[in-house]
Amino acid sequence: MTIPLQRTIAVLQARDFLEELASSLPQSCIPDHVRLEAIRLLRHYPNVTHMRFANFYAPMWFGPTDGEQS
Repeated sequence: MTIPLQRTIAVLQARDFLEELASSLPQSCIPDHVRLEAIRLLRHYPNVTHMRFANFYAPMWFGPTDGEQS
């Protein structure tokens, strides 16, 4: 069973992964369609601030960020 903190960490790590894909150079080994899809997904993907709000309003689903305690 996933606890709220694990869910928050997973969302933020997925964002980091998408940012890494999106920032890869066009001549890298990452295919263009993957890089462009990462860019598209990041437009609406939650960031740390969004996750803090999620923790405040739904602490049963999302845990604290940056080691803070709710």
